[in-house]
Amino acid sequence: MDFPKKILAHTCPQWRKGSTEGGCLSYKCSETDIYRRSCSWQIPINHDDLKIVKKNESQLCEVLQDKFGCISILVSPAQEHNSESLQVFRKMLTPGLTLSVWKDNLTRHAVDAVVNAANEDLKHGGGLALALVKAGGQEIQEESTRFISIHGKVPTGEIAVTGAGKLPCKLIIHAVGPRWVEVDRERCIHKLQTAIKNILDYAIFYNMYLETVAIPALSSGIFNFPLNLCTQIIVETIRLYFQGVQTTGNLKEIHLVSNEEPTVAAFKAASETILGMNELRSWGNQEATPPFNTMVMSNFTVHIVRGQIELQETDVIVNSITPSHCFEAGLVSRSILQQAGDEIEQEFKKQTSQTSQDSQLVLVTKGFKLSCQYVFHVLWNSEYSRTDMVRSK
Repeated sequence: MDFPKKILAHTCPQWRKGSTEGGCLSYKCSETDIYRRSCSWQIPINHDDLKIVKKNESQLCEVLQDKFGCISILVSPAQEHNSESLQVFRKMLTPGLTLSVWKDNLTRHAVDAVVNAANEDLKHGGGLALALVKAGGQEIQEESTRFISIHGKVPTGEIAVTGAGKLPCKLIIHAVGPRWVEVDRERCIHKLQTAIKNILDYAIFYNMYLETVAIPALSSGIFNFPLNLCTQIIVETIRLYFQGVQTTGNLKEIHLVSNEEPTVAAFKAASETILGMNELRSWGNQEATPPFNTMVMSNFTVHIVRGQIELQETDVIVNSITPSHCFEAGLVSRSILQQAGDEIEQEFKKQTSQTSQDSQLVLVTKGFKLSCQYVFHVLWNSEYSRTDMVRSK
């Protein structure tokens, strides 16, 4: 049965032409972005509506194309395998350029360019290459095929660049790593080094718009390159590369990414051995770290973040206070006190002295030295009823 086109306007009124109803977050259009010339918008929808339109995504795309002349992509980050994006290592290579190791799915990793582990024919039939095509669309394979018809096969150690289709990145750098042969060990190592150098050359000298690039463990999958040796060569090649160049272009972040625990562990171990001490604290980065997960609920988005709450850059931080009203008594309140300074506790005590114990569940103070405007202090009491605990004022 055909999906009725009129139901879209009922389900998602913010999509009606000229309508301002619903949460529509506009993105600033970059004039210099040669890969995405047109402006784009995020339109949050709730879970029930998502289930409806997800079943009829092709009809949705047709309606929006016919009525508005735009291309739509339906994305549900929180529902895709509950995948977590976890940063496990971070180190500054040179001023303004850092290397980090991530456990994440490259088909969803948020960077400007993703590196694909490709073969000489750019036939993306297995491993990471197939995953990228499945997530980004058949246009990736079609563009790769056109590249081969014009330029011929891509030699081992060399790269080819295509668009990214529906992936969140701007482009894909297809790098052809070596197939491991033990008796030809030195050649394999040299070709892997060459591939990494060519990736970095392109990101720095041939594309001035790239600030972030994600690199997998090239050749360690179906090409059978030994995992630990592979990750060591990649990290060491990156380190030596930036000892020999005078510029990093616009490149600011190199991410070493895998969704497999052994590969993440190998990347992390190689980075700690070759680059030195991890600059991430045990509780996470000193800066606000990217979200583990994102959930769209009605017209707002919930981000679950791993990090230190007192270091987050936001409008409001929520603090929990024990019945004793002592900041030192709780882990969260103590961390907030140490970062914000004694002034926050002084203002809090001034406010509590002016209110009765049961008159208010939440008190508001300024953020002082925190990177937020305000702190909402939740006055926790074990005698509060369930209604008290969840009520909103």
